[in-house]
Amino acid sequence: MSDPDDIPKRRELLLIVDDRKEVRAALQRFFEMYFERVLAAATPPEAEELLSSQRPTLLLCDYFLGVEWPPATSLIPRWRALFPFLARVAIMSGTRSESIGNCPEADAVFEKPLNMREVTEFLIPGLAADQTG
Repeated sequence: MSDPDDIPKRRELLLIVDDRKEVRAALQRFFEMYFERVLAAATPPEAEELLSSQRPTLLLCDYFLGVEWPPATSLIPRWRALFPFLARVAIMSGTRSESIGNCPEADAVFEKPLNMREVTEFLIPGLAADQTG
């Protein structure tokens, strides 16, 4: 990827949902290079509050948010139904993508450690073409 300073920041609002504070912080810092605003939530209730109040169109959700919460494959269908403004939704998982089950409401599944180029190109379609031309 070329220098993010050369790329105008996107107006879309991104929500990151991960139970690990350090992961949320790292992803938020990284994606703030590309987006004007990046939100982060640790739990499904926090995410739902942000989805309701801020209306992000992009969502990156960790598969496992702790034993007290359902997996992303259960949350995402619900969120897609409740928040139809979600344009692109991806699951991040520390397990093999084929072993987390089927979730047709998720547009993509990314295995950790994340390939940040792939995730960024998913969130910003055409970014690679924008950077080369």
